[in-house]
Amino acid sequence: MYEHNQHRDSNNNNSKIGKKFLDALHEFIHSVKFELDMMLPGFASLRFLAYYKIIDYIISKKLSKNVIIRMLCPLDEDNGKLTK
Repeated sequence: MYEHNQHRDSNNNNSKIGKKFLDALHEFIHSVKFELDMMLPGFASLRFLAYYKIIDYIISKKLSKNVIIRMLCPLDEDNGKLTK
């Protein structure tokens, strides 16, 4: 579902936690049937979701299942381009 550049961390636990988080997020989005409300805490949050192709997955869920999606996030110049 998601793609990212694999970087060798000196601490393998960080990459395991990151993968676990992304897997859990994928499963959560997959389980959504009707509505998805998202509140992102910072400017980098939307870029994070775009980088890991999670936004693409959410959009495909919207298109295939007609899920209602509401997103609240701070906008900067880059996030404004992403949301368009």
